[in-house]
Amino acid sequence: MIEKNEIKKCGDDVFIHHLSEIKRPNLCEIGNHVAIDIGVAITTKMILGDYIHISPYVTCIGGKDGVFIAK
Repeated sequence: MIEKNEIKKCGDDVFIHHLSEIKRPNLCEIGNHVAIDIGVAITTKMILGDYIHISPYVTCIGGKDGVFIAK
């Protein structure tokens, strides 16, 4: 289970399901009003903007620059 204080930047109103996995939380930035559902696996640097929803069982992998999702 990932604690929000482990994440590099974590906005307000963020839901991270306890059965999701963020392998490198120190490289992740999460905006406001974000939901990460059950079974999500993030194995790379990731920046999520505001109002993002990652549906169940999505795997996010990326190269050296990571994954960026913005509204």
